[in-house]
Amino acid sequence: MSRMMARMSGAVLVCAALAVAQAQTIDAHKRERIDVIAKQVLEQTGVPSASVAIVEQGKVVYTQAYGRARLKPKTAARTERRYSIGSISKQFT
Repeated sequence: MSRMMARMSGAVLVCAALAVAQAQTIDAHKRERIDVIAKQVLEQTGVPSASVAIVEQGKVVYTQAYGRARLKPKTAARTERRYSIGSISKQFT
């Protein structure tokens, strides 16, 4: 359960970073590697979605969402989507 909590807390931080996303300037090779890893993690863990933000020198250089934001009805994850985090945020308050 603590692994899930760590992932969810990471997701909260990613969502905060996504709010200030700018133009994406990461090179295609890095982008491809990130996409492969993210898709593998979703498949291995069974987590329905994930959002990733890469920050370099204080600037967001890459954002991407993977999987499904909602299972019913099926809704694709998007970088600008805001997720309800439920009681997972209690550890931060």
